Amino acid sequence: MALLKTCAGLLDLIYTNSVPRLRRGSWCRMCRYAYHHTSSSMIGSSGIIKPLLEQSSIISKRFVTQPSSSKHVLVPFASRQEVLQDVNQEIQVDTGRLFAIIQVSSKQFKVTAEDLIQFNAHIAADVGDRIVLQKVLLVGGDNFTVIGKPLVSPEVVRVEATVLEKTHSEKKILFRFRRRKNYKKYKEMWANQTILRINTIEMNPVLS
Repeated sequence: MALLKTCAGLLDLIYTNSVPRLRRGSWCRMCRYAYHHTSSSMIGSSGIIKPLLEQSSIISKRFVTQPSSSKHVLVPFASRQEVLQDVNQEIQVDTGRLFAIIQVSSKQFKVTAEDLIQFNAHIAADVGDRIVLQKVLLVGGDNFTVIGKPLVSPEVVRVEATVLEKTHSEKKILFRFRRRKNYKKYKEMWANQTILRINTIEMNPVLS
C-alpha cells in the first residue's frame, strides 16, 4: 500500500503485479471527489499510474512505499557527540547571522539582530533600558539549529534587546445597543504596547 500526494489530499494506491494502480473507487480524503486532484498526465487508461512515478514533481518519496521485492539501504546516523562537536566548531569559527525564536508576553517571535518586535503588554523595564530575554525556544545559524526542551540554556545563547517605546494602541470603541429597550452601553479601550529592538544574539560553544 502506498499514498499518492496530491494538491489537496491523499489518494490510495495499490500495487498489482508490481504496477501501481489507483484502487477502484478511490476517493480524495479531503474533498471526497474521486480522482479529482490527480493530474491526467500521470494516469493512463485503466487507472494505471504512468512510469517515473517517484520522479514526478508532485510525488513525495516519503509517501511512496516500494514493493516488497525492493531492498532498503540503511544509512547510519552520526553519533550525538560528533554532532555536538561539529556545532561547537561552527560556533567558534563563524556562525553567520543567527536567528532565534523567543517568547515575550505569551507570544513567540522569530527574530534576528536589529529586528523590531511589538507586543500588547508593558514590561517592568523603562524606555532605553537594555534587557536580556530569558525565554529562548530555538536558536540557529546557516548550518545548524539548537532546539530547547523547552528552553535553550542561558549558558548557550544570550539575546539582548533595548526598550524603544512604551505606548498604547489605537482607541477601540465597544458599543452595545438594543432597540426599543432603552439599552445602550459605550466603552473606549486601549491596549498597552511595548516595542523592542533586538541588539545581539550570541552563542557559546558549550554544547554537551
